Amino acid sequence: MKKIKSLLIDNGSESIDKYADVFNMCDITTVDLSKLGETDTSKFQLIILSDGHLISAYKNTAELNLVATAHVPIIGICYGFQILGVAYGAQLEKSDGMIEGMHNINTKTNHALFCDKTCFTVYEKHRYSIKKIPNDSKIKCLADSTNGCEIIEIKGRNFFGFQFHPEITADNNEGSIILENLLNHLFAE
Repeated sequence: MKKIKSLLIDNGSESIDKYADVFNMCDITTVDLSKLGETDTSKFQLIILSDGHLISAYKNTAELNLVATAHVPIIGICYGFQILGVAYGAQLEKSDGMIEGMHNINTKTNHALFCDKTCFTVYEKHRYSIKKIPNDSKIKCLADSTNGCEIIEIKGRNFFGFQFHPEITADNNEGSIILENLLNHLFAE
C-alpha cells in the first residue's frame, strides 16, 4: 500500500513523536496549530487532529473552520475528538479530575473498525468528555464507556474521533488496532 499523505496538526501534544509509529501507513507532515493558516491542506489525503490542550475546543476557530471545509478524511485524537464533537453540536463536560489509564470501551454498532469484536481496552488521558450529542446531530457514537462516548463518526463524512490515545504504548492498549482498522477501511485499495 502506498503511504497516505497526511497532515498532523499538533495541538500541544506531549506524545506527538509517537504518532509516526501508530500512523505507520502514513507519510506525515506535522504543523503546529499556530501555523495551520499558512498550510495548504488541500494537498493531503488525511488530516489528523492531535491531542493537546492549547485552547478550549469551543474557541479553536482554525480547526473548527478546517472541519467545516475539509474534503478528505479526518481523524481526531482526544482533543481532536473533542474538536469534531464541538463542530457538530456535541456538548463537552469537564470531569472532576483527570481520567487516566486503561479503560474498557464497548462497541454500540457493528463497524469495520471493530472486526466483530465488541469490547476493547484503551489508554485514556483527558479531562473533557462528550456526554451529550443532540438527537438531530450528524454525530454517531460508535463506542462508549462509563466516561461517555469514546468513538464518533460524523455521518456523511469520513470523519472519526477517538477520545482515547492509540499512540500511547501501554500494556493491552488496543487503540492502535482500532486505528489500523480505520485506516484500512478508509484507504483500502
